[in-house]
Amino acid sequence: MGKMRTAVYCILEAYKRGKLKDGDCIQFYAEVSVDAKSGRRRDFLKDFETVCELEGISPSFDFSFHTYQSQTIPRCTMAIFDEIDAVGETLIQSLLKGTMDLMVALTATISENSQPGVVTKHELLMGLAPVSFSYGYNEALRDGLTNQVFVYKVMNTLEDRLKEVNVTKKWVDTELKYWEFWTNKADEIKVEDPERTKRIRMFQMPRFLYTLPSKVRLVKKIIESTKGRTIIFGSTLEFLEKITPYVIKDDNTYLDDFREGRINIVASAKKIRRGENLPGVVNIIVVGIGKNSDIIEQLIGRSRINEGGKTNLLFLVTSGTYEERWFNEIFVKKSKGRIKERLKFTLAKTLSWRDFDKKK
Repeated sequence: MGKMRTAVYCILEAYKRGKLKDGDCIQFYAEVSVDAKSGRRRDFLKDFETVCELEGISPSFDFSFHTYQSQTIPRCTMAIFDEIDAVGETLIQSLLKGTMDLMVALTATISENSQPGVVTKHELLMGLAPVSFSYGYNEALRDGLTNQVFVYKVMNTLEDRLKEVNVTKKWVDTELKYWEFWTNKADEIKVEDPERTKRIRMFQMPRFLYTLPSKVRLVKKIIESTKGRTIIFGSTLEFLEKITPYVIKDDNTYLDDFREGRINIVASAKKIRRGENLPGVVNIIVVGIGKNSDIIEQLIGRSRINEGGKTNLLFLVTSGTYEERWFNEIFVKKSKGRIKERLKFTLAKTLSWRDFDKKK
């Protein structure tokens, strides 16, 4: 919904107020390479040119681009820190040593939600750059700057015929039997070994749900019967490669193919959650990433506003599992465990694999 453009408006506001002048140094920092071939660098400079034209001004600055990992200490009039949430403790130290009159920190991914007593990344970064402006999906929808999101609950069922998952090292069984075995095990040992019970429930079982073999078959059906440019989000590259060969990795090959219209589908674990502008995305399929509404908002951001003003979010939900509860969580934003805002997504309908057998 326009982080790069927000940064440009900050620059021009500083210029109009006399805080910046022609020839001043502006350093741009990001968590990934922003070299001459970088899409993010290109988007930023394009937005700078576009907004300057809209505003009827033509300032000239000395822009330079850096990664956080380079640990370059900022020496400039203004520093722009994109995806500031990606900065770790060590990297924050180098930023604090910088000499800059102005700084702009941007992020779409800092969650304020945490368990009592747990310090969030949001709280840690507030010391570096207190939040001065927030703009979310509801505001963008109100202002006509984002698509209306139609959420489809796509029901999946734990497979009980094909033996495809390891219950133990020597025992392979069905998805249903795996789920029953470990949920029962967690209940059995919750008094004598509460820590192991916690690990099973919080880590092992969610990972299992994220990579169900039955989801591979279901998503393939969805792809075959769904029209429009589509992005699939899942938890691991290995799992996504079972669904489609067009999985985004470090070389960005398929991302460029998608952006330039040579292919109409890509899959990603993390690569395009951040910062990429992709044209014409109509469908976003969420295979398994949990319940975090902040991440869902970020994924929706990959679908830029289009002529139809509509984005379809297909969220896979496996019946009888945690995913039924997680589905309800994606509609609310929380702070300290309390609901802060309800996202104005439109709940469309509940679908199953049979709906994707019927027609295109």
